[in-house]
Amino acid sequence: MPSHPIGDFFAVHFNPRREVAELALSRFLNVFGSAMFALFSAIYLYQIGFEPWQIMAGHAGGYLLRFFINPLFGKFTAQYGYERTIAAAIPFAVMNYVMLAWAPMWAPAFVISVVFYQIYLSFYWTGFHADMAANARKDARGRDFSLIVLLTLVAASVAPIAGGFIVDRASFVVLLVITGLVQGASLIPLFTTRENVRPYKFSYFAPFRLLRKKDIRRFAVGLMGWGEEIVLVFLWPIFVFLVVQDYVVFGWIAGSATLVTGLLTFFAGMLADRRTKKGKRKGKGLQRVSTIVMSGVWVLRSFASSATQVFMLDTGSKWARSFVSIMNATKAYDKTDRADRIALVILWNQWVAFGKFLAGTVAAILLFVFAENLAAAFIPAALLSLLLLLL
Repeated sequence: MPSHPIGDFFAVHFNPRREVAELALSRFLNVFGSAMFALFSAIYLYQIGFEPWQIMAGHAGGYLLRFFINPLFGKFTAQYGYERTIAAAIPFAVMNYVMLAWAPMWAPAFVISVVFYQIYLSFYWTGFHADMAANARKDARGRDFSLIVLLTLVAASVAPIAGGFIVDRASFVVLLVITGLVQGASLIPLFTTRENVRPYKFSYFAPFRLLRKKDIRRFAVGLMGWGEEIVLVFLWPIFVFLVVQDYVVFGWIAGSATLVTGLLTFFAGMLADRRTKKGKRKGKGLQRVSTIVMSGVWVLRSFASSATQVFMLDTGSKWARSFVSIMNATKAYDKTDRADRIALVILWNQWVAFGKFLAGTVAAILLFVFAENLAAAFIPAALLSLLLLLL
C-alpha cells in the first residue's frame, strides 16, 4: 500500500520514545489545567486589592527562595526518580490554589501561596527536564522538545478561553477547583510505564560545582535572560486587561496568539536538530534574531492600546520565545551528556529563578515609584532578555 507524504512526515518527525510521549501527554494536561488560571492569577490578585508592585515583589522574593532551595529537590529526584518528582509537585500546586482562594479574606495567604508555588516549580521542572534529558532521542532532541512545546501551546491556546468563560459565568474559586482537578489528572499518563530508578547520593553543592567550567558560567548568565518571564506572567496580563476590560476577550486574545505560534513551533525543533560538520547545532543566527525580537517587543508593548495591537505583539513575542526556548533546551540536554544530569537541570532552574528575582525586584521598585505607569516595568524585562544572546 503506498504511503502518504503527510503520514511519512509525522512518522519520521513525531516518533518519540514512549517515555517522552507519556511526558508530552502529561504536560498537555498540566498546562491545560494551570493555564486556565495562570493568565488570570495576576488580574485576580489585582482585583482583590493587591498593588502591582506588591505582586511583583512577592513573586520576586519567591524566586530568590527557589534559587537556594532547588538543590534540595535534587536529593529527592536522585532517590525516587523523575516521574515521582513530577508527581510530588502537584499537591503543592493545589495548596497554592487553596491559599489564593483564601487571599481575599486573609492577605498573608498570598505570601504562603508564593512559597507553595515555588515548591511546585522546584519539584516539577527538576523532574520534567531530567526526564526529557534522559529519554529524548539524542539526534532528535529539538523535535522531541518542540513536540512538547507544540502540545503545550495547543493547551495554552484553549485554556485561557475556557478560563475566561468560567470566570465570566461562575467565579475565580470555581476556576481554581477545576484547575486543581485537571492538574491532578495530568499524573495518569506518567505511570503507564514503570520507571527504572537507580538511587544515588546527590550533593546540595553539585550544581554550584558545575560553575567551575567556563561554558557553564556563560550558560548560567544567559539563563538569567528568562527573568523577563516574571513580568510576562504577573504584570503583562494586568496591562492587557486594563486595555480590553473583558475576561472572555482577554482569553481569546491570549489563546489565539498562542495557537498561531504553535503552527510554527515544530519547524523550530527541526532546525534545532540540524548540525554543522563539526557537530554543533545550527540555528544560532535565528536564535539571536528571536532574542532581539523578544527584547524589542517589550518596548513596543508600552504603546499597545487596542486588542489588535495586543494580539500582534503577543503572537510575535510567543513565536520568538518558543524558538529561543527550544534552542535553549536542546543545548542544555546536550550538556547533560557530559555532566551530572540532575545537577545540570537544577543549575538551569536556579539561574532562571535568579533572573526572575532580579527582574521582579527592579520591576517592583519602578512600579512603586511610578505607580500609574505599568509599562515602566517593561524596561528591566527588555534589557534582561538580551542576556539570552549568551545561550
